[in-house]
Amino acid sequence: MGSATFAYLKKVFTTEANQGKAVFTLFPGLCKGCGLCQKKCPESALNWSEKLGVYGTPTVTPDPELCKGCRICEQVCPDCAITIFRKGKEGERSSRSIKKLCLPESSKKGKENDAGVEKRDFRV
Repeated sequence: MGSATFAYLKKVFTTEANQGKAVFTLFPGLCKGCGLCQKKCPESALNWSEKLGVYGTPTVTPDPELCKGCRICEQVCPDCAITIFRKGKEGERSSRSIKKLCLPESSKKGKENDAGVEKRDFRV
């Protein structure tokens, strides 16, 4: 695969949240602007931004004062457009914050995760 294959992942927007304890990263090349993350946020910390996503729709941006880094938005995003890293005590990334990777279909099939369970794709 050439470097142009994942060129849409190179453009990212990063915001520190929760008083610098978490880093919110948005990949606009993956965001379709569905708003599911915004609806599920328990802190109502996500707002529409002027940055456009993959279909020319608005993406979201976190309010750094309200965002607690709970990662619910990351978990409900159907397109893996959001990543939240929680920082440890020394400012390092917490091992709990490592997210599943959204890889192309060919690399998902037949692979096993760390628990030894086969990953499956449930897309139709």
